[in-house]
Amino acid sequence: YLKCIENRSKATKVFCNACVSFDYTEKFVEIVYSNLMSTPAGLESDIPDSKKNANAGLRFLNPGHVNFSFGAVARTLNSILIESDAPRLIDLLSLDVEGAEIEVLKGLDHNQFRFNFICMECRNEEKTISYMNEIGYELVCKISHFDLLFRNTNVNTN
Repeated sequence: YLKCIENRSKATKVFCNACVSFDYTEKFVEIVYSNLMSTPAGLESDIPDSKKNANAGLRFLNPGHVNFSFGAVARTLNSILIESDAPRLIDLLSLDVEGAEIEVLKGLDHNQFRFNFICMECRNEEKTISYMNEIGYELVCKISHFDLLFRNTNVNTN
């Protein structure tokens, strides 16, 4: 977050939040820190053990680094897009939140905001593809072992 603030123009809106579903009722989300493998705890997730996942990330950190937990203020992606004055149709959403991608999308009014494309990490392809089809997105291709690209079926994306 601090690096984003330092490296973006003052006109850019940067938020320090954990995105959650509309059903999430807590003020904070526990995040188990492990740099790029930091993992949310207590959210709907494809990662059953957030601490184990974060511990697996230790091998990528400098010696002496340890995992720790902190609380991130919970907000829906919808509320952030509204505060940002985002357009109703956005070209691309890239979503990689260590297993909680569907949780994030459940915090979005898909009638209010749409994306031409969504690139997202997933560990459970069947569940992810089924959910994305329900909300009006079809699988375009598998980009990598964990990354899928979806296209909005509700608009002309040409």
